[in-house]
Order: sequence, then C-alpha cells, then structure tokens
Amino acid sequence: MKKVFTLLTALALGSLTSNAQLIYDNGSIVNQPGAGAGGANVSALHDGLNSLGIGHAVSSGYRVADDFIIPAGQTWTIDSIVFLAYQTGSGTTSTMNAVNCAIYDGAPDVGILLFGDQTTSLLQNTYFSNIYRTSETALTNTDRPVMRNVIVPPSAWSLSAGTYWIDWQTGGTLASGPWAPPLTNANTTTGNGMQYDPTNAVWGPCNDGVTLTQQGFPFEIYGTITTSINNVEAENILTVMPNPSNGTFRINASFTGKTNLEISVSDMMGKTIYSNMLNDISVVSKTVELKNAAKGVYILILNSDSGKTITKKIVIE
Repeated sequence: MKKVFTLLTALALGSLTSNAQLIYDNGSIVNQPGAGAGGANVSALHDGLNSLGIGHAVSSGYRVADDFIIPAGQTWTIDSIVFLAYQTGSGTTSTMNAVNCAIYDGAPDVGILLFGDQTTSLLQNTYFSNIYRTSETALTNTDRPVMRNVIVPPSAWSLSAGTYWIDWQTGGTLASGPWAPPLTNANTTTGNGMQYDPTNAVWGPCNDGVTLTQQGFPFEIYGTITTSINNVEAENILTVMPNPSNGTFRINASFTGKTNLEISVSDMMGKTIYSNMLNDISVVSKTVELKNAAKGVYILILNSDSGKTITKKIVIE
C-alpha cells in the first residue's frame, strides 16, 4: 500500500463534501514515461525483478489484494474504482470482459466482507492506458498493453475511517492472463499485496518470482470525502439496539441543533435496501424494520445536511 491521499481543496475552503473525483491512488506502474512505442509510457522491470504480471484471471481462480487507509475524521463515498491489467498480445483494443471485487475490514483471509463479492462483475468501462509493460531491455515492445478497467458499484459504497483491503479478479477473452502489473518504484519491495492460490485455497504475500520481495498493486478510488465526527462522538450520538437483531431494531440519535437527516441501510453490494428522510429534527428515536432482509452484515448510514456522516455495521441473524 502506498499512502497517497487527495484531501480536497473544497475542505480547505470550508466545504464538507467535494464533487466526485480521485480520492486515493495506490501508486504508479510507470517508470519510463514516453519511452515506449509511439511515445507511450512504459512500466519496465527493474533491479532484477522478474514478474511482469501477477495472475488473477477469473478462469484460473487466482485473485490479488491490497490495502488502503481512510484517515481519522473522514468518510469516503466510493463511486468507482480503476484497476490495471493486461493480456499478452491483445493490441490496444481491450479484451477485458469482467472485473469482480470485494472490500473487507481486514486482510481478505481474516476480514469481514463489507462490500462487493467474488463473482459479480462490476466492469463498466475498459480502455488502453497508454502504458506498455516490458522487460528492462525492450522498452518499445508492444506485447503487453495495459488496460484501465473501471468498476462501478450498483450504488455508492460508504466507508468511515479505518484500514481496508480490496481484492479483485479480472476476466478476458484471450488465453494469456489477465495479468496484474505490480507497482513500479525505486524499490524491489513495492508494497504489501497478496495473492489467492485456489489450488491450496490460501492467501499469501504476492512475491516477485526471482527476488521474492513483496509487490503492491495499482488502483485508484474515485468518489467524495466527507468530514465526519470522531468515533467517540459517534458512539455518544448513535445507538442501535438490539444489534445483532432479527431485522427489527431501534435507532436512537441526537444532534446539536436542528437538522435534516437521511437514514439508510445498504447491503454488502452497496445496494440501498432501506431509506427514510427525517426533517428538522435534533433527536431521533425510530424503529427500523427490514422484514425481507437476508441474514448477514449491513451498513447503517446517517447523513445530516450539516455535513455529519455516521456509519455503523449492523448484523441480522
């Protein structure tokens, strides 16, 4: 993971929420800008590294994962995520046809699934990134054109401050790959990415094939950042009882001054299954009934027009 955060200019001007834009970049794969065929950028092996790409094809069962951190006091509303991948010999017309992904509150082998899943393709768009992946000595080689693969959840995914892991898998129409190019920087250890081995059904460090150093992966998150209250204040403001529940629970919350409040519940795919708007209130005491909701983990979201956002994990048994 490379900790690159875009704290929006709007926040500096006093606005609590920005328009959707790049809010996180896990790092670049380009180390030879403009050195490729036709002036394209190049992601070249360096310093003895050997792995041009990491297997994560839908057809193979392999997956890759990396982490990101949301700073204290922020809530991210994720509208789209961009992953990079190539299929050897594809040309610059993309051959990618699927990307599934999942977000966890810890490493994918131990964390709880929050959003997405490992089967549903969320691929919305795919196109040439103007980057070629090459060896150190063949910078103008065009065998591995890297594609930008844009996924869009059914509805926005909302995450509060914390450390999260995202794992994904890409499908394509050719025999080779798709392959995930590792991050490219001045080090042989480029991150702390993981790879899932379907043969042994285990996650492990994603290491280069020769140097055995751990690699990270490029991805970009787009959306909005909202400043939010701290965890202590949130616990004082909001209670949910019982939790876990059978689908019927009571929300108690209080705010300083009158506010318009939207209460919503989303499933792990980001689909809103409950929504209710309360106007001009400072105290909430409301029973929510999710009669047809399946057993599992859901996200309760309270959004006030004063800019405060509170998210709480709820469980239906």
